Amino acid sequence: MPDSHRKYYEQTPDKAIEWATTIGIFTEKLVKKIFETTSEKQALRSVQVLKKALKKYSEIELEGACQTAVEVASSPTGQLVNTILARNKAQTGKVDNPLKQNKTEPDYGFTRGAGYYGGGLNDE
Repeated sequence: MPDSHRKYYEQTPDKAIEWATTIGIFTEKLVKKIFETTSEKQALRSVQVLKKALKKYSEIELEGACQTAVEVASSPTGQLVNTILARNKAQTGKVDNPLKQNKTEPDYGFTRGAGYYGGGLNDE
């Protein structure tokens, strides 16, 4: 049996909660809530989604997204947490990267205008 399949079969609710505890208090609350509201098999899949999210996001980002999911959802899922993570990344990305600004803002101008090329707007 491949290692990836073996890891899936070795996963238990107790191990999932133990893993969530290492990330943070809200991740632990979320995982417990997932196990309470869905079937064990689906809950284990959601935990796998959370673990996979750590490849792209930090533990702090995951913990914040889990906090939001615990507060807003009655039956949270791993996909909900992924959506929250993506939304948070998109919102912070706009602030952090000034090159992604909307180019139709009033302070945006052409680097070379008609005067540079020897013409003017009203040359009649």
